[in-house]
Amino acid sequence: MFRCLIFCFVFFLSGNTLAAIYKWTDEQGITSYSQTPPRDKNLQLEKINTKRGPSVPVDRLKNLQDSANEIAKSNAERATANNKAAALVREKQRIAEECSQAKRALAALDLGGNRLYKDSEGNYARLTEEDKAQQRQSLNLAIEEACR
Repeated sequence: MFRCLIFCFVFFLSGNTLAAIYKWTDEQGITSYSQTPPRDKNLQLEKINTKRGPSVPVDRLKNLQDSANEIAKSNAERATANNKAAALVREKQRIAEECSQAKRALAALDLGGNRLYKDSEGNYARLTEEDKAQQRQSLNLAIEEACR
């Protein structure tokens, strides 16, 4: 904790500071410097600003900025790769679900006997042997496609 306080103290003291220094010459020819202006307003006053530059060299700041840009670029590439991987996983899950549904539908068709099925208009009807053969063929194609 003590080290942290010392670090903060040094950090704040070493930052960019703007301190005004006043220079004036009085009637006896004595040149004086102070952080506060003189009380005598008749004196010739010169204000000297002492703004220090950044405590880190400019080339190092550029290197830091370049490093930050590289990190940001790397993070963006990593996020893109993660998004692509997640999309691939979702696609595989969708295909696996289609495969599972086609297998269940084929099993229901084989075990169904003479069941009623709902047609596209919402009416119930029994499938003929030709309809069952067509259904089996389309489900087998779907299984071959989805379950590779």
